[in-house]
Amino acid sequence: MINIPYIPEINIFSIKIHTWGLFAALAFLAAYLLSIKRTKYKDYISNQIILTLIASFIGARILFIIENFQLFSNNLLNIFYIWDGGLSSSGGIIFALIVSYIYSKKKNISFLETGNILAPGIALAFLLGRIGCLFGDIHLGMQTTQYLPWAIMQNSIPSHPIKLYYILALSLVLITIYLVNKFKKHVEFYILTITYSITRFISEFFVLEPRYLNLTIAQSVSIGLLILTLTLLIIKTKHKA
Repeated sequence: MINIPYIPEINIFSIKIHTWGLFAALAFLAAYLLSIKRTKYKDYISNQIILTLIASFIGARILFIIENFQLFSNNLLNIFYIWDGGLSSSGGIIFALIVSYIYSKKKNISFLETGNILAPGIALAFLLGRIGCLFGDIHLGMQTTQYLPWAIMQNSIPSHPIKLYYILALSLVLITIYLVNKFKKHVEFYILTITYSITRFISEFFVLEPRYLNLTIAQSVSIGLLILTLTLLIIKTKHKA
């Protein structure tokens, strides 16, 4: 059994800061700096990051509300209390992709090129965000046996440390992007979407979430993202042929 400390807030000069919010801010800053460093379209990428960030928060909040409307039915104003937590990354991904595609078309810049520029920063941001989740009461793992060496206790029940699984999966995504990029350029977007979809799909088997047709919403989104990526790859291959 392992113990993960619960640190929802930290005090900095007597100011209480939400741990997840701090890591979310660090994630945005890291993604921004890394992406700007990787491009000559600095104004365009800067705007892309800001727009997709806003879109991802809106999408993540909307999907969380849809999934957990019972939490807000007694007081609808709680919908706007985003600092109390309550985001679904799958909704964020969907909204961010849509807004990024629309903006790239408006500026007449390739969506795939945009994705290649942003991919390492996105992977790093996801990883930092999940580290922030690690210290809060966010995401519950499926019950397991107490003999699992890396099990954690949730409500006095031995469970899978799903937050650690997410962190390990995203670390693998980031490392894969880095290693592939050393040998082949301009495939970062494909590597991100393929590795993220596969690792997220597998990780979700260990999370305590509602299932529809035996799949979590994140698994369904992962399948859709993988199909979209493979379709784009097929189209690109045919154009080259």
